[in-house]
Amino acid sequence: MRRIGLAVVLALGLALAPLVVEAQEISKSARVGVLIPIAPAAVRESPYFLAVRDGLAELGYREGQNLVLEVRSAERQTALGGLAQELVQLKVDVIVAGGVASVRAAKAATQTIPIVGAAFGGDPVAMGLAQSIAHPGGNVTGFLHAGTETGNRSNSCRRPCPRSRG
Repeated sequence: MRRIGLAVVLALGLALAPLVVEAQEISKSARVGVLIPIAPAAVRESPYFLAVRDGLAELGYREGQNLVLEVRSAERQTALGGLAQELVQLKVDVIVAGGVASVRAAKAATQTIPIVGAAFGGDPVAMGLAQSIAHPGGNVTGFLHAGTETGNRSNSCRRPCPRSRG
């Protein structure tokens, strides 16, 4: 889990980098959507959530200060689509989606908000989630799974956060 946390931190750090510059100008908090297929009552204690939150803290993002974590979770995969739509309506800067079903739900919900897929196994190209490993395409900016990272992090995660949402 520590490896996944580190990889999520690196990907999110690059995805949120434009907000650091923006924050100097308008003091905007980073708004990160987290979509996890787990019981809602257990989500804030799950190793996946803690890895994301703690990793962002290592980058200087603190909940309640300069970070808003919009966490959505459900035990049933069929509920993930509606939850992904909620994150889109909240205009999050990036969505961290845990598991294949969450990535699919997020991808179906938006074509503009960057998505980082995390904590799943398999080939994202074969699953239809990416055009290629080096260039995932669309708004899916990278994949992190089983302690390994795929996707072109330096290219695909640097550009996703727009200068302003509103």
